Amino acid sequence: MKFVVPSTDHRPWPATVTLQSCDPATGEIVETTNRFVVFFGDWTAEQFETWRLEAEALYPMPKDGEGAMLPVIKARNAHVLPRLIEDWGSEVQDEQGNPLAYSRDRLAALLRSHDGLPVAEGLWLATHQVNAGLPELKNALTSPAPGPNESGSASEATAATSSPTT
Repeated sequence: MKFVVPSTDHRPWPATVTLQSCDPATGEIVETTNRFVVFFGDWTAEQFETWRLEAEALYPMPKDGEGAMLPVIKARNAHVLPRLIEDWGSEVQDEQGNPLAYSRDRLAALLRSHDGLPVAEGLWLATHQVNAGLPELKNALTSPAPGPNESGSASEATAATSSPTT
């Protein structure tokens, strides 16, 4: 079997984002899981560290009782993630169902929005997976795909997936 080194300067990887909303008719919280492809650029660990430190300097965490942390976290995410991501797939759409063109500004605005934290969570997970070459977690308890243990017990699922004999 051959090992072919890709010649592209970007790497596609799936991201999964779960958003919550309220059904106005019932008052029920509705979760929607969204899966889309993200195209990561070619960046180094040194570049990532530079961007992370820039974000910390530009958006310092407030001292106890001196401000809210949430806007700072969103601003830091909006500073770093658009530098890592070059595009997204056609699965990202506007409210009419049309593919939404990617731009760094659009991603930064999304990361600062009310859905910013769950979007960032999904993008950071995808970033760590693609950067470390980790497989997607298909049978994790948080995954919508059925795992080895249908009962949902964390201890049984851990035992089932961590046994050296299985």
